[in-house]
Amino acid sequence: FSTVAVQYLMLSWKIIFVVYLVISIVSAVAMVYVYEYRNHHDDVLNEIEHSPWDNITVTGRLLMKDRKMKYMIPLCAVFGFSSSFILSFVNGEALKISALKDTKSVYVGVFSSLTSGVAGIMSLAFGYGYKYVGKGVVLTLGSLAFFTLSFLFLVINNPESWSWGFFISIYSLQGFGRATYEGALRSRFADFFAYEKTGAFANFVLFNGTSSSIGFIIGIFARCVNPSRYCIQYMDSSVHNVLVLEVLIMVFSVLAVMGYYRATTLYSEEKETRNMPYNLPHEENETIIL
Repeated sequence: FSTVAVQYLMLSWKIIFVVYLVISIVSAVAMVYVYEYRNHHDDVLNEIEHSPWDNITVTGRLLMKDRKMKYMIPLCAVFGFSSSFILSFVNGEALKISALKDTKSVYVGVFSSLTSGVAGIMSLAFGYGYKYVGKGVVLTLGSLAFFTLSFLFLVINNPESWSWGFFISIYSLQGFGRATYEGALRSRFADFFAYEKTGAFANFVLFNGTSSSIGFIIGIFARCVNPSRYCIQYMDSSVHNVLVLEVLIMVFSVLAVMGYYRATTLYSEEKETRNMPYNLPHEENETIIL
């Protein structure tokens, strides 16, 4: 929207920011009218009293005490690494030094909207599809999308080869992976840690934010002396090693799948111990011993 408004509608950034402000306020007010669906199990959990100290330390305690949480870290982290890679390198430099020569960042808004559009469409598709194939398949596809995104930069490392088709693929893959992160992964956290959702989603945010920060730091400080296959010269003439973050994304994509199925196995064992029924169909098909 911003790119179209500035380039073609000739709107000032002041007007655009006011529009965004109004949208934010309306969205916040509308949240008051969102219906809260409740069930007896949630009511029982909410009746359990927690001390202020429990609320403060719940994130760390859940990480230390629940074995499933550590296996879910790569799923949170891979999105953080991928997002920092897109924002710092692809948006910030790759478009400028590519065949598109987008030195004024005109296309950043266009491609970013592509990511959001793909994420929105795929969220609807996944929301319908995981009822039949299971959330594990959806999360595996998301991890594969992040892996492929990084792998494309690994094998096509000549900036002159980065054309429209290449960037459409990159931003679409990011949107595909984002849809699984925003939908199926959040839902799975609610399943796995139903007894302590506050701590679960605190960990969710913690590991995503930490990985994003690490990704940005790597993007800044991973330097090279001379340009080469994986040492890209930026517009300011500095030379950066992009291989480190690319490999990190691919490694965590693999760990994400392995960790998820290990966490699913632990979850299934817990449910059998408590003699509780599965929450969703096909969950038993996701149990793989790793």
